[in-house]
Amino acid sequence: MALGGLSIQILTPIKGQGYPRNSELSIEFTITQACGCPLCFNKPKFAVDISLFPPKGAVKKIVPEFDSNLGMFKGKVTPDEAGEYLLYVRAVHTDSGMAGESKLTFKVLS
Repeated sequence: MALGGLSIQILTPIKGQGYPRNSELSIEFTITQACGCPLCFNKPKFAVDISLFPPKGAVKKIVPEFDSNLGMFKGKVTPDEAGEYLLYVRAVHTDSGMAGESKLTFKVLS
């Protein structure tokens, strides 16, 4: 049996947890193959899209940075309004076409 695709695990923020408004929030996630095998690339060939959907207003796009750890990506954002946010991460490995997505919600406190 073969499992194609990518698995994205969002490490931070934590689902359902509350974070202070107007404070920098770290976004960290890993990307592995769907079978669980790590991706070992010196220069990863990924198209990674991070979108943050606030309670109101425009979607914020966040530019991720690749960390030297296997498959680890990081980003930062400063949520400026209270309420529930949706974080959406999508990745495509440009050589193989493998893709994956993950999403979670978290709260920003007033």
